Amino acid sequence: MLRIGLTGGIATGKSTVSNYLKELAYPLVDADVIARQLVAPGQEGLERLVVRFGRGILHESGALNRQVFGQRLFGDARLRQEVDQLLHPLIYEALEAESQRLAQAGAQLAFFDIPLLYETGYDQKMDQVWVVYLPHDLQVERLMARNGWSQDQAEAAIASQASIETKRQRADLVIDNQGTLAATFAQVDQALSRL
Repeated sequence: MLRIGLTGGIATGKSTVSNYLKELAYPLVDADVIARQLVAPGQEGLERLVVRFGRGILHESGALNRQVFGQRLFGDARLRQEVDQLLHPLIYEALEAESQRLAQAGAQLAFFDIPLLYETGYDQKMDQVWVVYLPHDLQVERLMARNGWSQDQAEAAIASQASIETKRQRADLVIDNQGTLAATFAQVDQALSRL
C-alpha cells in the first residue's frame, strides 16, 4: 500500500485538502482525530495526562478541559514537548494499526494527515509527503482572521511548528494554496492522476 503523508502548517489549508481527499473517497487517517480519541475519558492518553498534570485539567464530567489545558501549553515549548512525549507513542501506534487495517482490507493507497509529520520524524514511514503551502505572511493573516488572534498570538502559534519553508523544501509534492479553492483542488487532482 502506498502511504502518503499530508502535512502543512497551521492555517495553510491542510484540512481543506484533507477533506477534499475524503470527498474523493480516498482512505485518510487523521492524526488529530486519533489524538482526540486517545484523550477521551477512560483512554490511556488521558490517564497519562492526569498522572502528569493532575485532575485540574479535567471537567467535572471527567473529560479533558481542552481550554484550560491548552492555555497551560500555549507559549510553553517545554511543556508541549512533555505532552508530545506522553502522547506521540500512542498516536503512532494507532496510526500503524490503522495502516495495517487498511492494507489488509486491500487499500492500494492511503493518506495520513499528520500536522507534525516532520517534527516527529514520521515522514520516514511514508512513501511520499505532500505539503500544503502558504507563505508565512499569508499564514499569519489567515490565522488571525480565522481565530480572531493578534499578530503576536498567530506568530507564536506558527513558531511552535517547523517552518513552512523547511517543510516545502523537504516535500515530494507542494500544493500551493495561495489561490482559489478550485486552483488548489486542481493541483490535488493532477497529483492524483500521476499516482
